[in-house]
Amino acid sequence: MDNGMEAVRKGRSYFKLLDALGEAGCPVCSLVIRDGLSYLDSMMYERIMDVPTRMELIDSFGLCNWHTWQLSRLPPISSPDLGYAILASDLLGKFHRLAGTGASRRGGSLKGVFGKKTGGIRSRIKRKGCPVCGHVGQFESYHLGQLLDQLAEDEFLNSFRVSQGICLPHFLVAEEHCSDHPNFGVLREIQAAIAKSLRETLQRYIDKHDYRRRENFTPAEAKAGRVAMEFLSGKPGTFDSDVRRGPLKNGRSRFAK
Repeated sequence: MDNGMEAVRKGRSYFKLLDALGEAGCPVCSLVIRDGLSYLDSMMYERIMDVPTRMELIDSFGLCNWHTWQLSRLPPISSPDLGYAILASDLLGKFHRLAGTGASRRGGSLKGVFGKKTGGIRSRIKRKGCPVCGHVGQFESYHLGQLLDQLAEDEFLNSFRVSQGICLPHFLVAEEHCSDHPNFGVLREIQAAIAKSLRETLQRYIDKHDYRRRENFTPAEAKAGRVAMEFLSGKPGTFDSDVRRGPLKNGRSRFAK
């Protein structure tokens, strides 16, 4: 089969994943970040004045923290500053209306306004999740499925073996949803081997901090900490923090008195 026919057979997603394997860190994280930026670019450049888009963003009370700050990465031609000004004006107007007629006028406390009290501002201000997160979440599942499928291709498999692998959070997502995939065992084996190799590199880096040793750090050892961060936690912003989740270790609410 010639190269042209081979490219058609494999499809665009194959080559997107293959290219992402050549970059630092988790290829799924990289593609999810690009998907989000592409969606934001379209939203700011083409759709921010459309009524359906404006209504969706008002219902979600704008974007999540991660995608709000990704706006700064958009090109000037997309006018992200103007687009966000339009969005922010809508959101501030919504908050002003709710705060001005809500719990504070009825004698409610700040805890009632911003906590989980039924009828508080929180329950009315945000009726759905960040639309960009919803978009990239669908593509995240697609990319993971494609990655598992492509492990059957020798070229892709060999490239994956010498890459930094996917991050642990994305591996756990794959295990949760795709553990019955015929290539999941291959993925697990490679991920375990990558983790073992990375740990050995980290250990050499740690050992060389002993004052009795004089060896210089290799390039792999010098960057092992950063590689481990991405392997264990994913790229910055791609997974939620735990700050707002659940009770503290002592079982009491974070806001309990």
